[in-house]
Amino acid sequence: MRWTRTENLIAGYGPAAEAAAGALRESGREALIPAARILRLITDAEGVLGAVGWDEAAGDFAGFAAEHILLADPDADLVFTDRCGIATAYGAGASMADLERVLPDETGAFRTLGGLITDAEGRTDIPGLWAAGASAAGIPRTGEASVASTLRCARSMAAAGHRCADLEDTERAAEALLGLGGADIAAALDALEAEIDKAVPAPWDLRALQTVCEAQHHLNELPPAPPAQVLRRLLIENRLIAVRLHLTCSLERRHTAEGFPGGLPLRGGEEAYRVRTAMRDGMFYVEKEALSFR
Repeated sequence: MRWTRTENLIAGYGPAAEAAAGALRESGREALIPAARILRLITDAEGVLGAVGWDEAAGDFAGFAAEHILLADPDADLVFTDRCGIATAYGAGASMADLERVLPDETGAFRTLGGLITDAEGRTDIPGLWAAGASAAGIPRTGEASVASTLRCARSMAAAGHRCADLEDTERAAEALLGLGGADIAAALDALEAEIDKAVPAPWDLRALQTVCEAQHHLNELPPAPPAQVLRRLLIENRLIAVRLHLTCSLERRHTAEGFPGGLPLRGGEEAYRVRTAMRDGMFYVEKEALSFR
């Protein structure tokens, strides 16, 4: 795995990512849009350390040590596919919302209206991590509004302080995350994909949720494998995470009023809330968070 150190890493492509990189460079800060597709974030108790991606040209993983990372992938909201970028930040513990809300795009693929929860400047609750466009909840996915959101992130990143993380710590964390080895897990991955295909995502489908949770358990039990098979394992896991988050949030949305304090009344006696999720200390949390429109 080849490693690159950068101050600001932009995980995305297209006009929004280019605009953010340009704004950072104009501010005298370093910015990198990697050719590799970012698959996982590397963090510690203090925040972002870097990221791991797949370099198609090299046929190998690429590591990035970064002080700040901006998730700005226009395909990040493609749920039910291995391109869903939500999984990139899931393991890092970033809080997300509204992942049960999906709509088909012009191609028929489903996109979630949810994503990472950010403040007005695009900062997430993971220090050193920003999100914009399709990666963020409540942010327009494309066009001028998406570019504007990435520019707000760039300004915030340019003003952020430096963190000199140890490259060796980042490399060790990446190696542990990938778990590279020599086992042949191709047949096991084939079987897992067949199981996932049976669990066609549908709101409030408890059996589908059980299927993907069991598939995730089986995936976690697989032994270390060569890079190309580890890549496939990560992509299958991306799909599993996206489906599981959608189904879990849909089931939470189903029970609108049960055990939910406060909120504003809507049609049919519903309460105004969003379904919020996060991974903390190895445990997955889902909760209803009251919304106020004042």
